[in-house]
Amino acid sequence: HTFVKGSCPDSMENVEPPLWPGLARFSYVAGLSSLTDISAGCHLILRDLHLMSSADLYEWYEETKFRALSVVPSVGRGIAALDREPMRFVRRVDTYGEALQWSDVTALRQITRPGTPITVNYGSSEAGGIANFEIPADMPVTDGPIPLGVPYGDSRIRLEPIDTEPGSP
Repeated sequence: HTFVKGSCPDSMENVEPPLWPGLARFSYVAGLSSLTDISAGCHLILRDLHLMSSADLYEWYEETKFRALSVVPSVGRGIAALDREPMRFVRRVDTYGEALQWSDVTALRQITRPGTPITVNYGSSEAGGIANFEIPADMPVTDGPIPLGVPYGDSRIRLEPIDTEPGSP
């Protein structure tokens, strides 16, 4: 199942209780992250997204006054399809779990206030984040996929071509 979790990174400003929602499967890294959040005194909110519509999620964000939207791009597109007013309290967007397209940036900008930056995160369940790409609010939108961005810390990324020959090792 996919859940919504609240945590409290350093960037929260005068929010009680400290909440930072994210939409992530409880994978190895997400589980460890949740334990770290709880041990730091943060609140963990579990919601099964299979029981929520895009409208339910939008309303919950507005009612709870979350300041960050952390979503897989398909969930962001679902919220944008509602054609509602931008989320009043969201100050930043983080994506993960699916490749982000520039068209997704347009959708995410429709559901957030002007000036909201977007961060694209790439990684795996076992290794956590590998790279990210920052999209400032004034960056023009183009076509196609978003670049991988910059590796985290001292990480190195090696891209290998996909062999499309049947039966190749």
